[in-house]
Order: sequence, then C-alpha cells, then structure tokens
Amino acid sequence: MTHCGTITSVKSQFGRWILFAFLGLTGAALVSRGQNADPPQKSKADPILAKLDAAKKAYESEVQRIKKSLFDAFDKKEALARQDGNKKLVDQILAERLAYTTTGELPKSIPTNQYLSQLAAARKALQSAYTEAIRQLVRNKRDAEAALLEKELQDLVAGPANPSPPPPPDPRVRWATPSGRIYEHLGGKNWRERSPQGGIRTFTEVARNGDYIELQADDDRRVLVRIHATVYYWGEIDPHSRTIIWRQWLAPQEGTGRWIQP
Repeated sequence: MTHCGTITSVKSQFGRWILFAFLGLTGAALVSRGQNADPPQKSKADPILAKLDAAKKAYESEVQRIKKSLFDAFDKKEALARQDGNKKLVDQILAERLAYTTTGELPKSIPTNQYLSQLAAARKALQSAYTEAIRQLVRNKRDAEAALLEKELQDLVAGPANPSPPPPPDPRVRWATPSGRIYEHLGGKNWRERSPQGGIRTFTEVARNGDYIELQADDDRRVLVRIHATVYYWGEIDPHSRTIIWRQWLAPQEGTGRWIQP
C-alpha cells in the first residue's frame, strides 16, 4: 500500500515536471516570437499627393521670400528718404506700403519688375506640379481625385486674373471728444488735431487695425496717440527703455469720444 502510494506520488510529481517543462518551452517560444516579430507597418503616404504637397509648401515659402524682398525694398527706400529729409517721399512710401499690405496694390516709388517675374516663376512651378499630379492620378484610374485637383488648378490660374476687389474706404476719418478736441484725417498718412482752444497739431499715422488708429506727433516723435472707438490714449517713448508708456485722460469729457461724420 505504501509502495503503491509512493509510485503514485512519483508519477504525480513526474507529471507536474512534464507540465512545467511544456509551459516553459511554450512561454519561451512565445517570447522568442514576440522579440523577433516585425513591428507593425505604418501606412505609407500617397507618393503622388505627397509630391504635390511638397510643391505647395515650396511655393508658399517662395512667395513669403518674394514678399519679404519687397518689404525690404520699402524699408531701404524709406531710410534713404529720411536720410535726405524728404518728408513728401516718406509719406508716399508709407502710404504705398499700407496700400500694398491691405489691398495688394503695387507701389510706384520702388521697382516691381523683379517682384512680378519671381512671383510668375513660382506660380508656374506650382502649376506644373498640379499638372503632373493630375496626369499620374488619371493613369492610376483615380478620376475623382484628379477632378478635385483640376478645380484647384483652375482657381490657381484664375487667381491673378481676377483679383478680389479692394476693401471699401475706412470710414474712421474724424474723431471728437465731448470737450471739442478733434482728430481729422487729411489723406494719406496725414492727420490734424484741433484742441478745444483752437490749437493745431499735425500727426502721421504709424499703425492701423480694426481696433485703433495710432498717430505720431510731427513736432515731437516721442509723442503718440492711439484712437479707439470710444476712448483714446496718449503715449510717450521712454528715452531709457525705448518702450511706449500709454496713459488715458482722467476727465471723461477729454478721455472719451467717438467717430463722427466729416
């Protein structure tokens, strides 16, 4: 009985050893397979569209470079005009820069032949990239995608020939406080301030956006005025930090106002 129990115990232990060995081999095989398994493949970008996207990015980068060269020409021309003390030319350059920035109108004070030729070359390169992408899509029977690109190409070609109309003139030309102080736009970058006592001071516009118009005094370039819809601030350039310190009039009849009809 004891002998039989011993044999049974040995068989049971032997069975467990076999089971453990099997599980160990299976686990090792699984680990080995996991270590040697290839990583999941990432989906590859469409080569046709990827090439066109690269051409679009190159075009945008080139356009930004060309536009920067025109702004550099503005800066150089303005610096020379200021060096000569030619206020009339400075005013013209500032007005032309604002017109180009807001409506795309080309300036007359600086040459633009190179600017136009470089833009045309950049546009031609992008059109060629579109044409090639459409050709490849048609060859691969991807007609719907080709039709979409064909529409984009048509818009690209038609863009320069049909520029968007210029925005309407800014109606903000006359601003008054309750006390009778008035700021009037005289055209171009020129503004005039009339105080309640009848004093006259001229200003030059240096910035404009939908929120305010910023002016700089002609008799003291350290003095600035920023006119908002219902309030205005005056600022002074700190000679040490070169930063602008903005202040508001405490009296409501002087520190508030509104745009009025000329």
